[in-house]
Amino acid sequence: MTPKTIYILIILILTTSLCSFGQRITNDELLTILDINSFRVPSFPKKQWTIEIINDTLQKRKIISINKVLSSKTNSLIAVKFDNDTTISFTLIQNKYTSSSGTIPLQNSRYEITWNKFPERLYKNAFVIATINYEQKDDNSILNLTQLLIIQLIDELKL
Repeated sequence: MTPKTIYILIILILTTSLCSFGQRITNDELLTILDINSFRVPSFPKKQWTIEIINDTLQKRKIISINKVLSSKTNSLIAVKFDNDTTISFTLIQNKYTSSSGTIPLQNSRYEITWNKFPERLYKNAFVIATINYEQKDDNSILNLTQLLIIQLIDELKL
């Protein structure tokens, strides 16, 4: 091989590797594109996480991060996505053997959602991952209502 051929091969290899590196997508970019919010939470033997929407009755609550309340060497993954204006899809990966998924209906199709960066303690083993605000029209009045999307650590259900 001539030095010119070797030089062209080196340039070709470097160029193709740099182009392919620049086109790879990160996990965060993929989650943003798919509009998925995910949370890592501690996992415990014989306990599992649930997810639900509740009415916000505690307007003033202490904001405490989940990591300050619960500590564990293992983690679970919670992923939440809005399918459309009326349902939320979720996936709970408890450990490598146990996972669950499902949908939760929303009360209203017009809402504003605020996601927490990290789950924040509501009470004991319940943590808020998002706040949902919406307006409800009753006769001639408009009510501003707030609901919380929470995760809760419970004892494992036995079937």
